[in-house]
Amino acid sequence: MCYPGDVRDPYDILGVDRSATQDELKAAFRRLAKTTHPDGGGSNEQFHRITEARDVLLEHARDAAQ
Repeated sequence: MCYPGDVRDPYDILGVDRSATQDELKAAFRRLAKTTHPDGGGSNEQFHRITEARDVLLEHARDAAQ
């Protein structure tokens, strides 16, 4: 869960460059999901954070492609 004042760059959260492609974004998410997913020993907060970052960046990439 994100709290007020806890703003982080979605690129930093996923550990990708600002020029990352949709495939690179998806791969970074999958890599992080293996360790942050609650079923794999991670926390709900961590998984939620990377999921939000992925969603924001993929939406931005889709908008830029149009």
